[in-house]
Amino acid sequence: MVEGALIGMFGAIIPLSLVYYFYDEVTTQVVTKFGILSDYLVFIPVLEMFKLLVPISIGVGMLIGIFGSLITVTKHLKV
Repeated sequence: MVEGALIGMFGAIIPLSLVYYFYDEVTTQVVTKFGILSDYLVFIPVLEMFKLLVPISIGVGMLIGIFGSLITVTKHLKV
């Protein structure tokens, strides 16, 4: 089950790192291309967003990994 937790953690870290590197570029493009929406859309800074997003994503990823590992081990032991 530890392996499932690690896989879930890495499975959450990889997309989080992509979001971290591309967030500013994407938000700049959205504001540039859709200037009329800039009055209605306010994008929060990436570091402020990550304060909440990182712990939740890693926690959910680890729980899914543990759950998947638990199902696999349970099925294997019943055989």
